[in-house]
Formats: sequence, structure tokens, C-alpha cells
Amino acid sequence: MTESEQDPGNPTFKTLVSELAQAAAACLGEVPHPASGEVLVDLPRALRLLQLLVVVHEKTKGNLDEEEQKFLFTAMKSLHERFLEVRGT
Repeated sequence: MTESEQDPGNPTFKTLVSELAQAAAACLGEVPHPASGEVLVDLPRALRLLQLLVVVHEKTKGNLDEEEQKFLFTAMKSLHERFLEVRGT
């Protein structure tokens, strides 16, 4: 982990992808609500967050290093698979 990745005041590309992916995972019921402990599913919001990751992917083509590319692709793939699973298709 680089120094900039350790500093919470200095967000990185991985921070952006992680934040979007974590929010999407929460919308897919993978994380209980912090206050109530209830597991909530919000498929429209999860889809919107997944679509935002796709926009990030499209807009950063050719500008990411191999590690960033792999990180983004893995996040998109796992969230897409989980979305389909939760949606029931």
C-alpha cells in the first residue's frame, strides 16, 4: 500500500471504486444497516451504483495502470454477479 493510499485525507482511484462498491454491496443486502442492524435490499440504487462504476470504467480507459484496471474490473464483475443473484435471474 502506498503512502497516499494510507492517508484518508488523500483519496485515490481505489478509494473511489471501493466507496462505490461498498455502497452497492450494502444495497444488495451484504451489509446490515449500522443503526438498526437490519439487512436492506435496494436493487434500483444498487443498479445505479453499478452503472456508475461502468461509467468510471468507460471514462478511464487507457488511463489506469494494470492494478487499477484489475481492481475496477473485479469490483464490477463481483457486483454484477451478486446483483443478478439477488434479483433472481
